[in-house]
Amino acid sequence: MKRLFQILFFVFLAGIVTAVADEYLETARLEEINDSVSSSLPVVTIAAENAVFELELYDNAAARRLVEQFPQKLVMTRRGDGGYYGALREKINVSGIPTRRAYKPGEAALWIRENALYLFFGPTPASLTTDTPMMASAGVALGRLKSFAELDQLPSVVEVSLQVEK
Repeated sequence: MKRLFQILFFVFLAGIVTAVADEYLETARLEEINDSVSSSLPVVTIAAENAVFELELYDNAAARRLVEQFPQKLVMTRRGDGGYYGALREKINVSGIPTRRAYKPGEAALWIRENALYLFFGPTPASLTTDTPMMASAGVALGRLKSFAELDQLPSVVEVSLQVEK
């Protein structure tokens, strides 16, 4: 029994070391990423409670597919101290689009596993050792919020409306 416990402890410890190393590599890779805002895609207005946020979209296929789903209402749930996510009504195809787990505060992404819009403003539950916002699994960067200071003032569950700014 003691031997089994030692093996399980070693496996657990190896898992933690692997997770921390993965987070470190993702965070280091984030510094090399230079997503550019698209001048051809519209700005998205995100209205929640008494706050309005403007999302400038990156120039990628996932962002273009997201715009096709608007207008749309989502129920977004707070994740830890650093983000909100809400499931989109239609699945977005991300074949061939680069994915990542680390994001900058103010970025928006598609959480592939949940087919959810994710808005980041700080560390998330998947951020183990850094203040870098992390997803638990792969995502696709969609854009960045022009301002996100009020995002952390919203309730833990909030209904938001998404529409293209005219």
